[in-house]
Amino acid sequence: MRGALAPRLLSCVGMVTCRVRNVFVPLLVVIALAAAASSLIATQKYGVGVGRDSVSYLAAARSIRTGSLDTHDGRGYVFWPPALPALLASIPGDPFVTARYLNALLLAALVVLVGLWTKEATGRLSGLAAAAVVATSLPLLQAHSHLWSEPLFIPLTTASLFCLARYRTRPSTRMLVAAALLAGAACMTRYSGIALLFTGALLLLIDATRSARRRLRAALLFGAIGIGA
Repeated sequence: MRGALAPRLLSCVGMVTCRVRNVFVPLLVVIALAAAASSLIATQKYGVGVGRDSVSYLAAARSIRTGSLDTHDGRGYVFWPPALPALLASIPGDPFVTARYLNALLLAALVVLVGLWTKEATGRLSGLAAAAVVATSLPLLQAHSHLWSEPLFIPLTTASLFCLARYRTRPSTRMLVAAALLAGAACMTRYSGIALLFTGALLLLIDATRSARRRLRAALLFGAIGIGA
């Protein structure tokens, strides 16, 4: 009886694995779209939440279009990183309205990134589960319901680390450059992103699968591109 049960269980596991393989991408897209929809629904009535920093982001985004970079009180935009206002200014339309849709898109992108990364690390079923966790995270939904820098910073950081992870398993100069550029963009979104540059360089330096010379060269290239970006 027990001997007959084991093959059946293995057969069931194989069928589930096969089905997940066939529907992984469609399900991941559905989860990402559901996350974006939840962000849009949360901001449907009043728009994105606005705080002190948000006002400065909005004013800077609008002033960029006139050729300056000022805050709401006319002072120079010098205390905050420029990436978010620059991105909002580059998209046609009112930055306040644009931020709502941008946050929804960024949340969907984060879901896809986490799903793909987890899938590569542990499998497709785990990837879908991780994507669902991100999509239903209340703290993330709250962040993406406000005009904060976190909705842009988190996907950039995740994408940079994802590229670094892929570089360590499948070395590619293109992947290393992508990781560095994303880390640089994260720094320009939040100054705390400088920690990502140090972390990335450290991960490259302690990679025991490569020679010391290759590790040092990769770390220096990552740091130089990240700082230059």
